[in-house]
Amino acid sequence: MRPSLSRHKPYWRWSAATQFGRLPGTMAPLAFTALTTATTGSYRTGAVMMVAFVIGQLAVSIPVGRLLDRAGPPGRGMRVLLWSSALAALAVGAAAPAGVPAWGLLVAAGMCGATAGGLSAGFRTLLSRTVDDRMLLRALSVDAILLEATIIAGPALAVALGSGHSAAPMAGMAAAFVISSLLLPRPAPDTAAAAEEPAAGAAPVAWLRTAGRLGCLFTIGHLLSTLEVGALPLAERTGAGQGTAALLIGVLSVAGIVGGALFAWRGGSGTGWAVLFLSGLAVGGGLTALDTGLPALIGGLVLVGLCTGPLLAVGSVNLQRVLPRSRRAEGFSVAHVVQTAGFAAGSLSLGMLDLETAITLGAGSAVASVALVLSTGRQLGAGPESPACTRRLPVPRPLPRPRPCPESRSVRRGRDRSRARPHGSAPCPWTCGPAPADDHPMSFEPRSFLLLHGWQNRRPEGHWHRWLAGELAALGHQVIYPQLPDPDHPDLDTWVGRLLGHLDEQRSAAAAERVVVGHSLSVLLWLHAVARGGAEADRVLLVAPPSLDVVAGIEEVKGFGQPAVTAAELAAAAPGGTRLVAGDDDPYCPGGAGREYGAPLGIDTDIVPGAGHLDLVAGYGAWPSVLDWCLDPSVRLVARPGAPS
Repeated sequence: MRPSLSRHKPYWRWSAATQFGRLPGTMAPLAFTALTTATTGSYRTGAVMMVAFVIGQLAVSIPVGRLLDRAGPPGRGMRVLLWSSALAALAVGAAAPAGVPAWGLLVAAGMCGATAGGLSAGFRTLLSRTVDDRMLLRALSVDAILLEATIIAGPALAVALGSGHSAAPMAGMAAAFVISSLLLPRPAPDTAAAAEEPAAGAAPVAWLRTAGRLGCLFTIGHLLSTLEVGALPLAERTGAGQGTAALLIGVLSVAGIVGGALFAWRGGSGTGWAVLFLSGLAVGGGLTALDTGLPALIGGLVLVGLCTGPLLAVGSVNLQRVLPRSRRAEGFSVAHVVQTAGFAAGSLSLGMLDLETAITLGAGSAVASVALVLSTGRQLGAGPESPACTRRLPVPRPLPRPRPCPESRSVRRGRDRSRARPHGSAPCPWTCGPAPADDHPMSFEPRSFLLLHGWQNRRPEGHWHRWLAGELAALGHQVIYPQLPDPDHPDLDTWVGRLLGHLDEQRSAAAAERVVVGHSLSVLLWLHAVARGGAEADRVLLVAPPSLDVVAGIEEVKGFGQPAVTAAELAAAAPGGTRLVAGDDDPYCPGGAGREYGAPLGIDTDIVPGAGHLDLVAGYGAWPSVLDWCLDPSVRLVARPGAPS
């Protein structure tokens, strides 16, 4: 559900590393000009060095993103980039006092930019491994606030260091890169990597589906750069001077911080939010373009600032949802290039067009992005694994049954129980002795499994649900693993209707046993469905339910609270038994699932130490224990292999 981001230590470590990694980029303009002014007497060389720095970043950003995707854990490649960037910054700082000619300084600045080219995408990819998807939107909103602070702090730090020695800002940039590398968090194990096929590195990216998301980022860069670079002529248009220009930029920054804070408190990631914020940018840009006085100008800037941070978060979250895990760094590199192209377009338009036309063009890019979002983002917020219809795995044809083993019930059913053994091999736990040559070597009755996900879940690669679906299908069982409608803003009645439909589908399959496995919000879905009547299965596994207090505090899911179900109704709905499993440190059920659900409803409960919400953040991809329970209800559920003891 929604734990407190303020207590999420890995996120704050990531945030600190990210801000230090961004700091050199904000210091670079003043660092370069201070260095060349002191050593060559010309600030223009420093300005051109900044251009070389940006070109170096853009030239290698996408190739470096691809390398990061293939380099294993994102932290490993990031540390190499950060240390390389630190060395490059020191080299630039040493080159100017050594009398290196201007072209040499440009090459050095370009190399410094190239080594830092993949950092933006790398940090963003690392965030996707650091926080739960349910926390991602707030995490990005908070990050947008901190980015504003970094943008202010960078130039101030460069000025402070430059007052001591002209090369000191470059040394400060190198130190920031090193500190960032030391602060990088260690993300949860990438269980998705183990679940992907060996060729997953070549997983396709639906670039057409990214158009709306990338349009959001381009618009931010385009309109912001137009307004920031045009702050002085905007102030002069009102009859004011440089002081007012600084005030206008301050208004834009403060509004951005406020907008990010409000959105972090209460915001969503669907199409409506993207259209709302893009419309706000269009209206705000239009107000600033009109020469109607200072109050209208400030009002337009406030509106643009309020929408910028939230739109950045919405665009980034939805971009992640259409990117395969194995190509996220590459995808975020493309996003970085697109947003930088927007900044360049804004600056260029000011240099070539009059002020009003340039700003109107920025507002027009927001309108164009609205059209892109509406045309390519009908399911904005839906990931690559979230079709509107139910998706299920095929049911293999039942295999011939050998003679049953009278002692099989005394043998603990493990993962290998339903796997074939060579003829004449060691005794199969499903047969009495070696399998006869004219019989199939395993006894098999296909079961039907219905897997139900939770809030904001789009059946991501690597989640134990997806892993379990593949394992059960490989064993020949029917698996129904649907994408429930509108996971960001679920409707209880709609979800209950879908659940009952899938239960009817299980009944029609005439399987030997019908099993339901629900995670997180779907635990409450099952409880509501049982209370309403008509929800029946042979066995049910309820995994990591959120507490009712947590649910009541979240507008999008509070309708799932207070299920009026009794212990007797639960027992009748699943004659084969209901099992509850939860972590002892689940941030979404701080009171403990056993106390809140297990004891009051008489549910047999397994508590797993240190398992959190039993999700990807806790490392729950491959989870053999849940497969064992699916095959044998007597199995007690335990932690995944390699989990901290």
